[in-house]
Amino acid sequence: KGLGLGFSLSFSVQVIIISAVFVGFSFLSLLTQRKWREALSYAASFSVVNLLAFALMCIDPLSFLQRVLYNNSVFWQSLPSLLHTAWPVEKTVFGLLLVLLLLGLTALQVLKKANPLLLSALTLLLYLLFFAAAYWNWYVVWVLIWVPFLPHSWLTKTTLLFSFTSLLAYPLLWFSQRFGLGNPAWYPV
Repeated sequence: KGLGLGFSLSFSVQVIIISAVFVGFSFLSLLTQRKWREALSYAASFSVVNLLAFALMCIDPLSFLQRVLYNNSVFWQSLPSLLHTAWPVEKTVFGLLLVLLLLGLTALQVLKKANPLLLSALTLLLYLLFFAAAYWNWYVVWVLIWVPFLPHSWLTKTTLLFSFTSLLAYPLLWFSQRFGLGNPAWYPV
């Protein structure tokens, strides 16, 4: 079970890195359930596949990480970008808040044995809403993959509503390009 989960997640991370959100919570879930062998096979299979992928593509993992971190400093259509012009120290505040959020969700995982799928979906939704440095309308589709696996709750309703309202951004984008995208009045819209 752990081996298959590790392999499948490692392939999905190679396709789109955001799926790595689930990696930590699922590994922590195996550890809190004291499934040591599954946790070890999960971590090993995930690591081996990713290291092989980096080796076969001749990519240095540290260079890849630096590129990912650099991309997080590019602001486009996001809450940090709205605050960046008025408050240039937002990176520190948002970074600290993100670390606190992850620590809180990790504590919830350990103490309450929360569902790793639920925590992954919540992390991704909160990240997209508040922390993403660059945001494009289709990013919300990433959250939709969790909906079928979650119990019907406020989170599933919020995710569905959020994904539906992202479609409304396309007409606004068209109007903003037609009538002055550079105008700061369009940023809150």
